[in-house]
Amino acid sequence: SITIATTLKYPLSRGSTHISSQNPEAQPNIDPKILEHPFDNLSMIKASKHARKIMSQSDFKDFILDEKFPGPTVKTDEDWLKSVKERVRTEYHPMGTGSMISENLSGVVNPKLIVHGTKSMRIFDVSIIPIPIAAHQAFTVYFIAEKASELIKNQYCKYIQNKVSFTIFLSFHA
Repeated sequence: SITIATTLKYPLSRGSTHISSQNPEAQPNIDPKILEHPFDNLSMIKASKHARKIMSQSDFKDFILDEKFPGPTVKTDEDWLKSVKERVRTEYHPMGTGSMISENLSGVVNPKLIVHGTKSMRIFDVSIIPIPIAAHQAFTVYFIAEKASELIKNQYCKYIQNKVSFTIFLSFHA
């Protein structure tokens, strides 16, 4: 079997995450609002049609028995959109839920990674990235963590700024 997955790297739909209670262990209310923006719908329809076009090329003829999903009966944009919405899934790399943008644009943290309206509560993970990036998130998260450690060190350790020493323990298993 062959599967082609189409991915929307820069969605215009914007979801939301909100605190659901004062209990810190309570799960937040999350609404991803996937495919709420018309441009996202159009993009996924076009990508899905293109996937079908690729798989119908003569080079694949000997390998393809039939099309399981969405199936050969899907032809109109309305059919394609219904099909896309039935199978849309997350890539499990959410970002932007605590965006580093101004508060009046629904941002959550400032450039010092401090949550708007607080004095010292910081967020420094992938959630501060306001728009998706076209790369794996790991190195961006490493940079954010390095920047956060520098900001925290500069704020709280000014008196020992040049006198901090540390040891790194590395363990390797063969």
